[in-house]
Amino acid sequence: MKRLIISVFILCLLFTSQAQITIQPNIPTVGLIQKNQLWNILVINNSNKQYDCRVELILRDRASGQEVITAVSGQFILGAGTKQLNINSLNPIQYTYLMPGIDNSLQGLLPAGNYNACYALTSIAFKEGSMAEECMQFDVEPLSPPMLVFPADSSKLVNAPTQFSWTTPLPGSMFNNLRYEILITEVIAGQKANEAIQENIPFYSDAFLASNFMNFPSTTAVFEKEKLYAWQIVARDDKQYAGKSEVWVFEIKKDETKINETNESYIFINSNASENNIFYLNNDQLHIKYYSFDKISDADLVIKTLEGEVVQQKKLKIAYGDNLSKNIAKDRLYKAEIKDANNKAHTITFSIK
Repeated sequence: MKRLIISVFILCLLFTSQAQITIQPNIPTVGLIQKNQLWNILVINNSNKQYDCRVELILRDRASGQEVITAVSGQFILGAGTKQLNINSLNPIQYTYLMPGIDNSLQGLLPAGNYNACYALTSIAFKEGSMAEECMQFDVEPLSPPMLVFPADSSKLVNAPTQFSWTTPLPGSMFNNLRYEILITEVIAGQKANEAIQENIPFYSDAFLASNFMNFPSTTAVFEKEKLYAWQIVARDDKQYAGKSEVWVFEIKKDETKINETNESYIFINSNASENNIFYLNNDQLHIKYYSFDKISDADLVIKTLEGEVVQQKKLKIAYGDNLSKNIAKDRLYKAEIKDANNKAHTITFSIK
């Protein structure tokens, strides 16, 4: 019975001492974190006793629960009152690395990720358990996330982009195996760019890019003109999140020059024609339709380059017909001109493919 009473008394003393000691880890909740910052700990001893102690640490990945690092500090003396611990007061520290790619130098940066750090303050004299325990969560993020380069934000492109590029997150020393995911989605009217990225089905995506650029595979998808597209880059170090870029938008402008194609059909020559209204012919026959308000049947047909060089000039009847000279070169722009009785010019611009 005495032995039982003594055991209970010792346990009561232990629990009382444990309740009088607290630990408070002091780690930034987000940002770049060096390994030695894990040991900035405030210990409060509200008892009048002195203990020989050490600190044990288990660092886990918050998403998977996998242990990343376990460590045990050197021995130190904890007196009454408040004591601020750090890497120097806790040396020598023994680390066990349970994930590949961890920088084992003293000033090494922790890899980007979301972590849970659990501390246990143990006494050398008491082997039954820890005197105080505390856990805290923190996130390691790069100093600079990936930044988009091209296509520029809010750009209006003449042609569909053939390449997308961005910068790598910094500092590069905190990453071992960077991979990028690109997300491109159409922005629906009334949507914000961020909403489109989060809510819409991607127009195109690729999560296995090893370089900070991508040649867009035009055979997979085709961008439509006058539609707004949003894009974003997400960086990962292996499977760990390593930052994401802003969301940028771009669109492809509609062709400003109106193009008409004709094949074995007549084109209407009139006084309101513009050089921006170009007819592209699929063969070497030019068929002209001209409506004359004058009571004449003859007119002058002049074909010349846009620089003014005359390549054909002849009188003809105002009627349908094949009136194209054989010395017209392909893939060059020409202007056909008819002058009426009042010497007013009626023109078309054309080219032979």
